[in-house]
Amino acid sequence: MDNYMDLRTVMDTIKNKEQRPKRINPARCGYIKHEKNYLKHWTWLAAVYVNSPDKYNATSLQFCSGTLICGQWVITAASCFYHTYQNNGTEEFKRTTEAMFVVLGEKDLMHENRNQMNFYAEGVFIHPDFRAPDGLEHNLALVKLNAPAPPKRFRPVCLPPAERPILLHLELNINVSIAGWGLPPPFDNEREVTGGTVRFRSSNISVALETEDRCRMHDEQQPMSGSIFCAGGLGMQTCIGDLGSPIVAVDPFTNIHHLIGVLTRRSKCQQGINQYTELTRHLKWISDTIDNCHSIHANI
Repeated sequence: MDNYMDLRTVMDTIKNKEQRPKRINPARCGYIKHEKNYLKHWTWLAAVYVNSPDKYNATSLQFCSGTLICGQWVITAASCFYHTYQNNGTEEFKRTTEAMFVVLGEKDLMHENRNQMNFYAEGVFIHPDFRAPDGLEHNLALVKLNAPAPPKRFRPVCLPPAERPILLHLELNINVSIAGWGLPPPFDNEREVTGGTVRFRSSNISVALETEDRCRMHDEQQPMSGSIFCAGGLGMQTCIGDLGSPIVAVDPFTNIHHLIGVLTRRSKCQQGINQYTELTRHLKWISDTIDNCHSIHANI
């Protein structure tokens, strides 16, 4: 809490202040016209495909989700780009960032959507503090697309305001939602795209943020700092989503959607818990890497 000395003041101000709906420019990031459809029209959801050797040294197509945060940038999990392979009988890990592509507008992985667009990556930027291959902290990567996504077709999501950490969302009981394609049990630890493992149609569900204590209960062996948080709910539905999938909070007064985290680990999804990397603590790295381009979409 030392980093948020005025957190209680911020909470009280937001709770007690009379809020009025604001007129929002439809071209702004995170905007969805009809609030009741906010789970159906996430144009910022991206499918990320990485060609890499599998553990038997054969080429396979690995799959993750990502999120469009400005015209030419997608954020996902860094662990999407680290893969197991065999070296003289020993399992080793290799980073693969060259042979990959990103698809926007993809709803069904088995059928091409007329609105989808394919992009290749000009560059992949792994957070410098991420510890491969299974690090939980700083598990973020930024993918620069070869061309900007058409803004009329693919609106990016907004990045979170720096003054709204997860603690504040918990206190205010703000609604959050997750999206992705997902690998149903028992394939939670697989990322290869095959007919037996992938939920082919994207899904969105509402979930609840969990307290830090409950988050730790589900992963006692993994030390966690305040940059990791948990969200979930009852039943298998929390197994929706893949590495890199977005968790989004909706501002109740503007209907603007803010990306608050990236799915880092889903090994406990059957118990109703997923783990996410919080973005407010990584905003400087994100802004510096993408040259602050997200501000173009946030200030219109």
